[in-house]
Amino acid sequence: PSTTLFRSDGTTASAGKVVAEGLVDGDGVIATQVFDGKNAGDRWLQVDTWQVVDGNYGNNYVVTIGDAVAGFIEKRLITASVQVQDKVYDGTTLAIGSITGLTGVLAGDDVVINADGSGIAFLDRNAGNGKAVKVTGAAISGADAGNYTLGDVSNSTANIAKAVLTMTATGDSKVYDGTTESKGAVIITGLIAGDTATATQAFDSKNAGSRNLVVNGWVIEDGNDGGNYTIVKVDASGVISRKVLSGALTGAVSKVYDGTTTAVLLPTNLDGVVAGDVVTVSAAEAYFDDKNVGTAKRVTVTGMTLQGADADNYVLSQDYASANVGTITARQITVSVDGRGSKTYDGTTALTSGQLGSVTFTLAEGDAFTQD
Repeated sequence: PSTTLFRSDGTTASAGKVVAEGLVDGDGVIATQVFDGKNAGDRWLQVDTWQVVDGNYGNNYVVTIGDAVAGFIEKRLITASVQVQDKVYDGTTLAIGSITGLTGVLAGDDVVINADGSGIAFLDRNAGNGKAVKVTGAAISGADAGNYTLGDVSNSTANIAKAVLTMTATGDSKVYDGTTESKGAVIITGLIAGDTATATQAFDSKNAGSRNLVVNGWVIEDGNDGGNYTIVKVDASGVISRKVLSGALTGAVSKVYDGTTTAVLLPTNLDGVVAGDVVTVSAAEAYFDDKNVGTAKRVTVTGMTLQGADADNYVLSQDYASANVGTITARQITVSVDGRGSKTYDGTTALTSGQLGSVTFTLAEGDAFTQD
């Protein structure tokens, strides 16, 4: 027999060629050799069958079988496959599945897959479709397992669906301040251990009245820019109360002397209006305590009402007010002379009113002047 390396096929057959010595020219030998066992590993090879072709049924020869020679049966490579279940993001790479079968085991051999010590895991923990799964630690057992080598278990793919993260706004109320800001705390449920999330809420409008509170911003720290979650937002009810204005006068109520006590209010004269709001004030009466020029003059207002785009966000606690916020500045008048002054030389530069012609003054209504 001749030394042979052979891959296990479950038999003792050998493809090696038997070498015959001592044949006469023209004669021949047909012979086979076999391993001394079917199992993989170091084996002995020996002559199994032979036929001498010499035209005399081999009777012309005395056949001597040589010593057995060393051989080797190599383990047979087999493979397995895995089936993996989809899952919802849970912050781990753990995969649930089963190793489903062996390919390449010879019929009749006792070989089974042993998955007890195996691990099935996604390559990363993040949500996504068609994610690669790797199997480690799988082994084979059975009476014939020693004749086989388990190659890589065929890796599979599965999906990790996004987890649902619910953000629920909480009820809140405040007095109108011109903003949608809410101090309520958003309740977050569904967050996976190890991840963190913060969220803010706001009123759906700055205006006074019954309002909805909505989740308007969030930050999720999950190693995937929040991509492991589907966000569900839940609104809440809230109220913005109208801001109460005392009606107190502020700033300065000013005018140029016009001979009357009438005062005109500006939006800035009403204390408590939020900066930038469009609110105007009208009054049945608004007047200075007298018509004369001066500062810190008392101004009295009655019958106040609010108008403007933002007026509905306010309510007056009273519709009258009085405060020393008035200023009346002196009126500039124009004096003009019509005609040409003339007189008889008297040694002076003076002109009397009769020598000036016509003098015109522009005054406040009701005021008068004298010409000297």
